[in-house]
Amino acid sequence: MVSPRAHGVGTAAVARALEQALAAQGYDVLYGHGTAEPTTRKGLGQLHTWYGDRMGRASMLADLDIAIVERASDHALVLVEVEETTDRAKVLIGDVFTALLGSGVSHLGRQLYVGAWTTLAVVARLRRAARADRLPFIEEQVMALKAKLTTPNAVIGRVLVRGYGTDAELEAVLLDIVQSATHR
Repeated sequence: MVSPRAHGVGTAAVARALEQALAAQGYDVLYGHGTAEPTTRKGLGQLHTWYGDRMGRASMLADLDIAIVERASDHALVLVEVEETTDRAKVLIGDVFTALLGSGVSHLGRQLYVGAWTTLAVVARLRRAARADRLPFIEEQVMALKAKLTTPNAVIGRVLVRGYGTDAELEAVLLDIVQSATHR
């Protein structure tokens, strides 16, 4: 039997909570997991990163889980990939680079703009507390390598790699990331 976590249940719940908290502040919360509900705005739908001149199935690199977007400008302030089932270093590093190697980010055909104002966050459920010790190392090395990239998404200003233990901690970590990004 597949765990419900594999289907982004916790991620979807946090995205809906962020959606309610940020709607009045001029931000759209877009997310790729969950089911449509009467309270769901237009936020539910796949967030794609791709390479090349045109987005298409053949050029798609990855899907992201959550985007916090300034409604008036379509500037993506925060892009989030949540790993609910693994904290393996190679998965976290892969999550970062599939976003950074891209030529763009879109949600249901809506082009999102990335730049120095954008924070890319990869957040993983930690299986053991000791694994949190390697997250700052991964983050530091990713930032050093990011400076060498020439892809359009490499203009993303900040990359964060964080861990959490419970769904409540996931919400707190994401709220902290969003608050720091929206108050820069």
